Amino acid sequence: ISTSDSLGDVAETTNDGKKAKKYAADYTTSFKRDRRAVTQKSLAVPPTVVVLDLHLGINPSITGDIAFVRNAVTFLVGQARDLQSGSSKRFEVVVALQTNGGSVAGYGLLAEQLRRLRTEPGVTLTICCDQAALSGGYMMASLASPGHLLAAPFASIGSIGVTTLETLNFNKALEGWGVKPLQFHGGDAKAPISFFGEVDEKDMKRMQERIDAVHEAFRDHVERWRGGSIKDYEAVTNGDYWVGVNALKLGLVDRLATSDEYIDERIRDGDRVLRLVKYRKKNMAEKIGLISSPMFWDEDHDMSVGAPKIVSSLFSSVLEKILIFVRSFIELVEKEGDRMNNE
Repeated sequence: ISTSDSLGDVAETTNDGKKAKKYAADYTTSFKRDRRAVTQKSLAVPPTVVVLDLHLGINPSITGDIAFVRNAVTFLVGQARDLQSGSSKRFEVVVALQTNGGSVAGYGLLAEQLRRLRTEPGVTLTICCDQAALSGGYMMASLASPGHLLAAPFASIGSIGVTTLETLNFNKALEGWGVKPLQFHGGDAKAPISFFGEVDEKDMKRMQERIDAVHEAFRDHVERWRGGSIKDYEAVTNGDYWVGVNALKLGLVDRLATSDEYIDERIRDGDRVLRLVKYRKKNMAEKIGLISSPMFWDEDHDMSVGAPKIVSSLFSSVLEKILIFVRSFIELVEKEGDRMNNE
C-alpha cells in the first residue's frame, strides 16, 4: 500500500487541496525516515561478549598456557578494533579464571596479557572467579575493568604475598660426615641459598630482601589497578586470603556471582555471546586411534610432560594387541589339536 498515493487521493477531494498535499508529503517523508531507522536498527550488530576459560597451573608454560593467552588476547584485540569500526559499539571479554597462582615470571606475563585488554579502548574486561584466584591468580584478576571483578560466594580470593619453595640445607650434616661442599660464585649475590653450600645471616637477609621487593611490586600492581575499591591495602596484602563474601566486604571483588550467572545475564540482555576455545590438530597416534586426545597431555598441552604418558599408552596398546593375537593363536592351536585327536 502506498501511503503517499492514498493521501494524495484524499488531497484531490479536499476543499483545501494545497494543505492536504503538503500534509501528504510531510507524512511520506516521516514514514520513509522511520522505516529507514527500523531497518538500520534491525541490521545493527548486538553487543559482543566473548568468554575465555583460563584454568592455570602453578608453572604456566611459555609454549602452553602463556602462548594460548597471548594468541587469544591478540585475536580479541583485533576483533574489538574491527567491531568498533562497524555497527557494534560494545565489546566485552569475560574471563572465567581458575588458578591458585604460581611462578612470579609466568603469572606476571599472563597479567600483562590481560592488561592489553583492560587498556584497549572500547573493551570491557570482566573476570569471574568461581573457585579460586589466589596469589598470581589475583594479580590477573585485579586487572578487571572497574566494577567487573566477580567471585562466587565461597571462592578463595587474595593471597597477595610472595614465597619461595621450601629449601633444605645439608651443609652442617655433610660436615658431620667429613664432607666439605665446594661452591664458587661470580658475584657475591649469585645464588645465596643452596642445598649444600654454607649459608650465613648475610645470605638469608639478601634472599629476604629479594622476596620483599617482589611483594612490594605485587602490592603496587594491585593498588594501581584496583584503585579506590580497596580501602585498607595493609590489611589485604599480607598474604592472607578470604572467601568471596568476605572478599567483597574488603573490596577485593566488586560483586558476588558465578560465571554462569553473569553469562546468562548477558544472553538475556540480547548480547551476542561467544566462547573462544583452543583448536589443536590431532597427531598421528590420535588419528589412528592408539590414544585418545586430551587425557595424554598435561594442562598446557606440553609434549615434554605428556610424552611419557603417550609412550606408556602406546606400549599398553601394542601389548594388548599382542596378547589378543597370542590368545587367538593358542585357541587356534587347541582347536586344531582337538580335531586331530578326534580323527
